[in-house]
Amino acid sequence: MISKNIVLQKLAPFTNFKKVLIDDQSTNDIIKGILDNHNNYESQYDKISEMFLDDNEIETAKNIFEFLKKNVPYYVEPIEKQTLRSPSAIISMKEGADCKSYSSFINGIMSSLNRKGIFKVPLAYRFASYRYDTREPQHVFAVLYPNSKNEIWVDPVLNKFNQRKEPVYIKDKKIKMALISMSGTNQQETASLQEMQDYRDKLVNTRDKYLVGGLITPGSQEENQYNMAIEKVTKYIQMASINGFNEEEVSSFNWGNLITKVIDTGASLIQRNNQPSSGGYGGSFLQSSTPMQSTGISTNTLLLVGAAGLGLFLILRKR
Repeated sequence: MISKNIVLQKLAPFTNFKKVLIDDQSTNDIIKGILDNHNNYESQYDKISEMFLDDNEIETAKNIFEFLKKNVPYYVEPIEKQTLRSPSAIISMKEGADCKSYSSFINGIMSSLNRKGIFKVPLAYRFASYRYDTREPQHVFAVLYPNSKNEIWVDPVLNKFNQRKEPVYIKDKKIKMALISMSGTNQQETASLQEMQDYRDKLVNTRDKYLVGGLITPGSQEENQYNMAIEKVTKYIQMASINGFNEEEVSSFNWGNLITKVIDTGASLIQRNNQPSSGGYGGSFLQSSTPMQSTGISTNTLLLVGAAGLGLFLILRKR
């Protein structure tokens, strides 16, 4: 179970400072405030989002739901005193939190994991009315995969995860998925953070195949080169997803050198594998799981490794 105290240690301290943003809040003011609040505290949710991470997005959302049910009691704020809170305020205030805070915390965590490239889950704030005489929402909750057959409702006001109390009217405010500009030589493309992570995963998979197949030994220089590439790629994915592009930091790292080292490593392994072999278990494993050219590793594998570094170089290079 996720510890409330450990989560709070990661966040900026709660100071109980209150600010009235608008004296006479309309429903539209509150909706706009929730969306602005979502953007304002992205960096705070980035500090804690991976603490809730599980095998998939559904289990992760369950972790957030259960954390809120256990640690943050439901509290109905009076109409004349509606508040928008930071994540530390949501967790810390003794009286508890209302549906605005619940949905902010859930979408704050899930949106952070999207930005980090861990998930790629469409998200929305669902503003709901349960009265036939007005479309003005009285409630808000978080929805995964809105307006699809795979919708998941995450509403800690209710007793169970994905429990549904059907509204009469709804208004969804979808959270935009983060996209990063990717520059080619003569054209502009866009690449999602999920695609960036896919490049990193290809590096990991290639390294692991070489290790299992016996072409790389644990702790060798070749493995260390792959580990360095994976570590650097991961760092810059996180940097881009959390802080945006810091051109000074990106340019300070020699991406071209990284790509060269990774490609050189692959080339040396191909040369080694093309030498006469006694045909042990490693050769047959790689032949069945990785495309081969006679007794050598396919150039497709080499190009895959190079593409991983090159793709991230193009994504993260100075625009």
